[in-house]
Parts: sequence; structure tokens; C-alpha cells
Amino acid sequence: MKQEQLEGLVESGADVNYHNAELEGATPLLMAAANADANATRLVLGLGADPDLAADDGCTPLMAAALARSGGVVSLLLEAGAAREARNADGRAVLDEVDGAIAAMRAAGEQQAAEGLERVRLLLAPG
Repeated sequence: MKQEQLEGLVESGADVNYHNAELEGATPLLMAAANADANATRLVLGLGADPDLAADDGCTPLMAAALARSGGVVSLLLEAGAAREARNADGRAVLDEVDGAIAAMRAAGEQQAAEGLERVRLLLAPG
């Protein structure tokens, strides 16, 4: 969807924080983050999307972007105030999810993917 189309939808009353029941409560921002789409993420945030609004399973846009290994989207979400400490339905925060994914990738011999996720983890670390 192009920027003008999305802006037009919001101007006509569409909810930028809409939970799509068919997609397990995913919001437009969560979908943009999960797809590592920095332009769409920036656009939806600019239209007022809540950076912490989670899907039905508690997955936040920050979790989705981190697991997609998108440092650019992670940075955008952190700049927008996304909470690092938010927890999903399993009680796990974004760093818990990232650490688990890194361990699983390493165990599966996917070193390059694990290294990409480790670079994203550095953006998420407090401090």
C-alpha cells in the first residue's frame, strides 16, 4: 500500500491501530515490523500507531522486528518509545526471544543468521 493510500484511509477514519482478527490480532505496525519494512514502519508510526500494541499472543512490533533481524526497524521503534521490557503471552521479553532464537540458530548450524540477530541484540541491550 502506498503512503497516499494509507494516509487517505486514516483521514477517512480507518484505525491505524486496527487489530486484524484474521491475522491473530496483528496491527499494521506489527506487520510492517515483521516484514522488516522500514518505510512502512516509519509511515504507520507517523500516522500515530502505538509502538507497543501487541498481537493476541503478546508479540509486539519490537519483538517482530528483532526476530526479522531488522536493525533499522528496531531502531525506528526504539526511537518511537517502544518498550524493551514488554512481555508476550509466554512472559518473555524481546531479549528473551532474541536469545532463544540465537541459541536455536547456533544449534541448527545457522551461524550467519545467528550473527545477524546478535547485531540486532546489541541495539536492544539497555545502556
